[in-house]
Amino acid sequence: MGRKKRQPETLSEQLRGFIGESDLTRYRICKMADMDPGQMHRFLTTGRGISIGTMDRIAAALRLRLVQEPEES
Repeated sequence: MGRKKRQPETLSEQLRGFIGESDLTRYRICKMADMDPGQMHRFLTTGRGISIGTMDRIAAALRLRLVQEPEES
């Protein structure tokens, strides 16, 4: 029987992981991303979405960039 392919994590799931693994405090990330700490808390604990602009600012604060993985054959 064939195995199901695991769906890749969404960008927001990956971003939550990077925030959790960061050496920066959540408060510092909020300051660097010009984001309200309450909004960060909701994003991390409830799964509530954030705007693309906010995602961009968080990614910049964490020095992240998007890279496409090669297709599997």
